[in-house]
Amino acid sequence: MQGSRGRNGFPAILLGLTLACPAVAQDTEPLRTRNLSPIVAIFGLPTWETGLEAGSGEFAVAGEMASHFRASARGQEQLILDGETWRAGFFYKRGFAERWTFGVEVSLVRQSGGVLDDVVDGWHALFNLPDGNRNRLPEGQLDFIYIDGGVNAFTISNSSTPASREWSAATLAYCCARS
Repeated sequence: MQGSRGRNGFPAILLGLTLACPAVAQDTEPLRTRNLSPIVAIFGLPTWETGLEAGSGEFAVAGEMASHFRASARGQEQLILDGETWRAGFFYKRGFAERWTFGVEVSLVRQSGGVLDDVVDGWHALFNLPDGNRNRLPEGQLDFIYIDGGVNAFTISNSSTPASREWSAATLAYCCARS
């Protein structure tokens, strides 16, 4: 009985410590994320950025991953997207004049088979969510396939070796309004 009392006190102590810590207001910034879908990612759309004061700089590192699955057919077209995208980005930006910011980004992108297939399947099962027929295809596959009129127009398909690429981008931003 005494051991049980000790375990029940832990959440109360944790709550007390949390409430006792001073709260510090922080400036809010947009979450640095992008759409990693293979259909959208090829356009290299930038992330939402905030401006910097002239003369100040900022360095950031961000990691993202996305699990993709889509199998659909309409008319003569068929699309299969099955795989994962992992992305690590290194960013530097610097304010160089009032409201103007210049930035540089170097990213490493890896597309591979579904390492997280079991996790995603478990999530769908736990919450009784539809899986979009994900369970009909083998796990751990990288298949980005587009077929038009019975002709294979595009394929990235490899179950053992991931497809990797590097890319860099430069950004120039103007801050329209300051809070």
